[in-house]
Amino acid sequence: MKIYFMGKAASLFAILMTSVLPCVSYASEQESSPVEISIGTIKTEAENAAVGFLVKYIENINEDYFISNAKGVKTDGGKGWLLDITPEIELQTGEEDSFNGLVAKMTANYISFDTTLVDDVEVPDTSKYFSVFPMSIGLESDRNFGDASLLVEAGYVPFNLGSKWRLGLDSKIGVFFQAGYKFEIESNAEVEEGGATDESEELTDNEIARIKLDAGTDLLRFKYSGEKSIALVPRARVWYDIVNDEVYHKLEAKLEFSIGKDRSFDFRYEDGSGAPNFNEGSQFSANLTIMY
Repeated sequence: MKIYFMGKAASLFAILMTSVLPCVSYASEQESSPVEISIGTIKTEAENAAVGFLVKYIENINEDYFISNAKGVKTDGGKGWLLDITPEIELQTGEEDSFNGLVAKMTANYISFDTTLVDDVEVPDTSKYFSVFPMSIGLESDRNFGDASLLVEAGYVPFNLGSKWRLGLDSKIGVFFQAGYKFEIESNAEVEEGGATDESEELTDNEIARIKLDAGTDLLRFKYSGEKSIALVPRARVWYDIVNDEVYHKLEAKLEFSIGKDRSFDFRYEDGSGAPNFNEGSQFSANLTIMY
């Protein structure tokens, strides 16, 4: 069964990579790095040792992002906006009873901001707050594809690129509303145990309605020797299941050692698996992360 699972995961990984690599990438702090791949060892909820990997394609909005997308910025008398459409993918999987799940969506971000004049050119004013209104449609599923949920999502994310009160390089907090439908794909899918168990109260062939809060930051980042840095990166996500009156969570804390502009090593603690399984367990991992 393990051989079959890893082959299935590898095939999905290949499909995801070929899907996202041709897309327009975002600008990270220094250069474009839209794809993040983490491979590591995990201590699971059942005290098993496992190998796992995490693949992310997610858009980061910072000063360089607006420079690279300058042609899309619309300005008029102190106000500006930008419409950005991008895929967002997060695939977490592994052996044994490790956390797992696939969240894939297409997101349109309407970004509103104040502008300022620089050399008589109207540009985004990074000292003031930006407002992002994301609208998404996507899919959630576990690693066995026994069930899947189709979701639409709408949210609001305010942030400030230039405030001296920002905790870190990527401080964001957002609120989202999610609605959709959960259906069964494979009735005889493998029953998981431990941290891989689906503990959601959301039933198949039923509607889904949630409110999600998402907050995270790069905290206490210390740079040394050029591209190298050390950072504590916490993130918290909470979902309120309106249909079943339940609350789920995913809390993460990552101690990251950047060893170059596109690679890092980290120790990670996760409490709660998040969507779609909403498992209440926890796991530790040590990971090597490469960005493309």
